[in-house]
Amino acid sequence: MSQQEHQLRARLATEHRRRVRDPQLIDELRREHAVVQIRDYVTRIMSAAPPLTAGQRRELASLLLGQGGASAAA
Repeated sequence: MSQQEHQLRARLATEHRRRVRDPQLIDELRREHAVVQIRDYVTRIMSAAPPLTAGQRRELASLLLGQGGASAAA
């Protein structure tokens, strides 16, 4: 777990323990935590993988941009 992920998890836990919760802040922290987890995972996978072709990079980018990638075409 990266230091940034650890800090976000701690902030999220603290916010959940508060008597008066801020739902917008909780949602923001959850989103940021998800981004950190995804980024760390992709970085780890890509460092072990062979170089991607331009088409493979486009497919992965389309998934992140919400365009569905190859699974949307099926």
